Amino acid sequence: MDKGTWTFRCRKCASAFELQLTEQDRAGDLAKERRCPNCGLVPNEPADSESMRGERWHRVIGYRLEKNTRPFII
Repeated sequence: MDKGTWTFRCRKCASAFELQLTEQDRAGDLAKERRCPNCGLVPNEPADSESMRGERWHRVIGYRLEKNTRPFII
């Protein structure tokens, strides 16, 4: 279900970045685990500042469905 291109907003620097997910990936898990390409923040790192303690993940701000390029064969 999560296959496609997801757009996230970093909770620290507010930059937007995109990740392509496969059927095995879940957007919520990647929002917790992936490093921001701009500032390098990983949301689950234990050394979070006090001001950011309430926000644990990058925000999901967009989704584009990946089109199926394989032909449907019966």
